[in-house]
Amino acid sequence: MTGVPLIGEIGVSQGRLWFADAALRGEIPLGRTLRTPVVFAQAGAGLAHYAVSGSLLGSAVDEDATNIAFALGAGLALPLTRRFGVEAMAKDYIASFKSIRNLVAFGVEGRRAHTILLLLGARFAL
Repeated sequence: MTGVPLIGEIGVSQGRLWFADAALRGEIPLGRTLRTPVVFAQAGAGLAHYAVSGSLLGSAVDEDATNIAFALGAGLALPLTRRFGVEAMAKDYIASFKSIRNLVAFGVEGRRAHTILLLLGARFAL
């Protein structure tokens, strides 16, 4: 992701942001048959990393940090054959960016952020 927004309309074009997580997933129905749509939810934890370098309001900024992130997601899986299907999921990464040392002079303080991921994927079974 480039152009990381910091507050309101202020953003940095040389910003990078990535997330990584591991989650547990629960599915309904448990005893499903072929071609039965499956609703699922998942919860997990991981890392959120940001790096900002460049200029913000005329001053040089070079900052990066890695913080803990929590992830909550829900979606729908649709089996198309016995071994193949598709799924759609929405996931919210909840991270607290507290390590913004060089940006305090601009009035930018660390805060909790929600980043929404919308995913369309394929499912394969062995």
